[in-house]
Amino acid sequence: MANPCVLRSDVVRARLASLEMTQASLAERSGVDLRTIQRWFAGGRASREDAERTAASLGLGTAEVFEGVPETTESPFARLRSVLAMIRLREGALGSALTAIVENFGFIDSMVRFSEHPTHGYVHREPMTASDRNAFVALRLTPRDLGTRGRTHVEFGGQVGRKFRYVFGEIALDEGRALLTESFHTRSSVAPRYDDGSIDVYVWVGTDMLELVLVSSADIRVRRLDHAPPTSIFDLGDSATAHAVCFRPSAMHLRDAGLASVFDRVRGSRDGRIDVPID
Repeated sequence: MANPCVLRSDVVRARLASLEMTQASLAERSGVDLRTIQRWFAGGRASREDAERTAASLGLGTAEVFEGVPETTESPFARLRSVLAMIRLREGALGSALTAIVENFGFIDSMVRFSEHPTHGYVHREPMTASDRNAFVALRLTPRDLGTRGRTHVEFGGQVGRKFRYVFGEIALDEGRALLTESFHTRSSVAPRYDDGSIDVYVWVGTDMLELVLVSSADIRVRRLDHAPPTSIFDLGDSATAHAVCFRPSAMHLRDAGLASVFDRVRGSRDGRIDVPID
């Protein structure tokens, strides 16, 4: 059995209670046999695949639920680093060009995840359908514990393969506001939160995204906005977006959608809302 994992039974019991779930409902949601889960509670070991499916059903990172989970998965880029590091010593145009490649590999490597499921954090996975693609999908994020203090970070990523996910940005929830920062652009946006601490987030879904994956430092509820079907425009002048931020499409996403790459699909006055200075 590859990467055998041992259940953190106290953590799982507490999580099941907070979600008002039973072991039977966990088995049904995860697709893992109930008797198998009961063996885990008695000290039995789980495979990495079953551990990831179970953790996903609980909305937690795999290492939060099981002991013995590898903390990191080696990136394919790591094998290139030793070779590229020697090339750094080369002088001239070739050496400069290859040095730039090394630096770009480092940036790309920091934005990708080569695992089926996040290791740590509170996790929400939102499947994408054909009707979601090439448009904004609207979600509402609400803290489960309004007494949570300090800044809550929510990482946003797109799952594009069984073990390949890229991170395209983060939202920091501060007192009364949400600050969104996009990974691949020098872009940020800010919006005030609702009285209950929630915030609306519009995410552009490209043709490659199979799932939207959120990893949060604190427990949050995530739900789709029924009154906001997928749209190709984010209108800052609309009262519905007064408490909303958006992850805009890249030029590549726009080309894939057959849209003009000079228009980032956001309209309306951006003063104080879009491209704000990052503290």
